[in-house]
Amino acid sequence: MFDSDDPADSFTYSNRSRPLQWKPKNMLDVKLEEDEDQDGQNAGHEQQHLELCFDFSDLLGELRMELQMCKGTEERLLGEIHRELDNVGTTLVGKDFLHSFNQSVARFNSEVHSFEGDAKLLASNLKNISVLAENISSRVSVLDQARGRVVECLQRVGDLRDLRTCAEGVELAMKQEEYDEAAHHVHRFFALDSAVFKMTNEQVDVKDSGQSMKDCYDVLRKSAAQLKVIIERRFDEALAVNDVASMERFFKLFPLINEHSSGLKRFGCYLCAKIEKLGEDNFKILQAGGTDDKRKNVIYADTLTMIFEGIARIIELHQPLIDSFYGPDKLLNLIELVQVECDKQTVRVINAFIQKRQLEFKARQVEEYVRGVADNTSEKMDALELDVLLSEITLMHTRSELYWRFLKRRLGEAPPDL
Repeated sequence: MFDSDDPADSFTYSNRSRPLQWKPKNMLDVKLEEDEDQDGQNAGHEQQHLELCFDFSDLLGELRMELQMCKGTEERLLGEIHRELDNVGTTLVGKDFLHSFNQSVARFNSEVHSFEGDAKLLASNLKNISVLAENISSRVSVLDQARGRVVECLQRVGDLRDLRTCAEGVELAMKQEEYDEAAHHVHRFFALDSAVFKMTNEQVDVKDSGQSMKDCYDVLRKSAAQLKVIIERRFDEALAVNDVASMERFFKLFPLINEHSSGLKRFGCYLCAKIEKLGEDNFKILQAGGTDDKRKNVIYADTLTMIFEGIARIIELHQPLIDSFYGPDKLLNLIELVQVECDKQTVRVINAFIQKRQLEFKARQVEEYVRGVADNTSEKMDALELDVLLSEITLMHTRSELYWRFLKRRLGEAPPDL
């Protein structure tokens, strides 16, 4: 387009490359000749006015000509493009391409219709499956309910059989004084579901059992009350003669008849008696002046230490028995019972310490000395004696703290919900 040999094109671009120049037209010259007879001053003024006018007619004509040429070139190129497109459509390659394209579109439409049919079929199948699932779910729910009722029925049958077995076994065991076996029968009776006892005799076929369910229940309740009295009496008798084996035997039977508190109370009394004897023996040694003259200055602290260590051994020895038959949570109940006697024995030692060491008098002396209300107090107070007294108090406090740490550690082995 830009390399065209058209002289008009060459003229246009050559003219556009030159700077614009103003040239007066002939019409102006004619007008000037007609007015040459006028005053010379007016002619000069008119000549100056005409010389300042511009004329763009040639430039506009050139621009219009160039615009027409560009439009013609554009129309020519568009015509060539349309002709080429028409030629491609009429050739063999173009026909094959269009035919292949049409076939691809047809196959795509066929596949889309196939996918649509498959999707509808899948939706229908899913709907059928959903209906079947709901039906199966409802039937499974019915089966679960039936299964639960069967299990419950079997449990009731088993409980009724256990009830009759326990009633027959506890009577025989009580007659033979087999209290361990009788306690196990009672424990099994207490473990039965309470729903069993709400069933009436009409709901249970007892023709072959020889006794009704109410009779079994009454026998077991009566046997449990009798067994409680027997176990308590036998434990007290063993405690009176210091028969440790018999005491432990009957102590283990209290939880089986749901008498945990009664068993712990009686066993706590037994342990308190041991602690009382322990405290009495150590207090006698204290009153006798101790067993080592070198430790006379700390004899009260040593006495407290012996009491604390003895109680710790007692708790440590019997803790496995409590944990096994009563449960770890019951250790605290036992310690509450034992601690009462422990406090009694330690308070007796501390009172003796306060009295023999004149603690109140010396404390009053120190207080008066600090306030400065006493005269010559420093001469009456022995600093070495005061140091020995404070050392023994510190030792007693240390031993008490160790004992409390022992209790916390033992109670820490119990479940968190203690």
